[in-house]
Amino acid sequence: MVMNSTTRLPPNIIPLDHILPHVLFTHLYHCEPGWSMGKKFHSDCHEMFFILEGKGCLTLGETEYPAKRGDVFLIKPEQTHSAAADVSDPYVYYSLHYAFREGQGFSEPSAPEELSLLDTFFNTPYRSLSKIRLPEVSETRKIIEKMEVERTHKAVGYATMRSVYLLQLLTLVARVALQTTSPESTNPEVLRNRNLLIAHQIKRTLEEHLIRQVTLQDVADAIHLSPHYCCSVFKEVTGYTIFQYLDRLRVERAKMLLRHSHLNVTETAEELGYHNVYYFSRVFKRVTGMSPAQFAISTPGKSR
Repeated sequence: MVMNSTTRLPPNIIPLDHILPHVLFTHLYHCEPGWSMGKKFHSDCHEMFFILEGKGCLTLGETEYPAKRGDVFLIKPEQTHSAAADVSDPYVYYSLHYAFREGQGFSEPSAPEELSLLDTFFNTPYRSLSKIRLPEVSETRKIIEKMEVERTHKAVGYATMRSVYLLQLLTLVARVALQTTSPESTNPEVLRNRNLLIAHQIKRTLEEHLIRQVTLQDVADAIHLSPHYCCSVFKEVTGYTIFQYLDRLRVERAKMLLRHSHLNVTETAEELGYHNVYYFSRVFKRVTGMSPAQFAISTPGKSR
């Protein structure tokens, strides 16, 4: 469909401009030994300063930070900053300036669930964070290279593509910021938001294993945390153990199958990875208060 000035999007569709932050400026720079940049500030944008190779230092306000490969500095509007590269091992850095359109946010009711991560990040930890460290740089470099290709060639839609790549970089940074234990994360609100993210990631992992067998170690490995810590955080956030929540997910799926598919109770249990239909029935009754057979009979048009 060709969009014109009179075309209206369906009410459940969010225009991209309402979601994607705007890339204002990018610069990939290979510093000379001893290179330095005097104090400056940006009045109207945020900046991410990625150290891709080498080392040096970066000063935010009155605080000087060591800078090396994998570090990302989060520079806020109006924040003074300066930088200097090492004499023997000068850094390669990528500067990315971006802004949000007026009234833009990540928490619209119909926004994709993944954007809640960025909403959490910008509402709390971002305000006090100055620096994070990426566990590895290769994925970041690939995204940066794609951004620079778009900037150079300016193909149709290049600005949108650069905004999409910015969103990917912000997501990588937000993941690390909300997962990494740091001095800022002793703040109760920051810790709460980080725990919400961990619980969200556990939920997504369970959803991906809905019809497969999954162990606690599988869940912990998927989000790179210890099994004990996963259990503790998930119970604190949701009120359920991990496997209580998995049972509830599977029961909700079972209810959908019993309502809308041709599967009987035994086939539904097998579809969801339950090899023992009697155990499946006990789980179903514990969650819903009725057996799957009773539920199926109570569903209009069903008699199994």
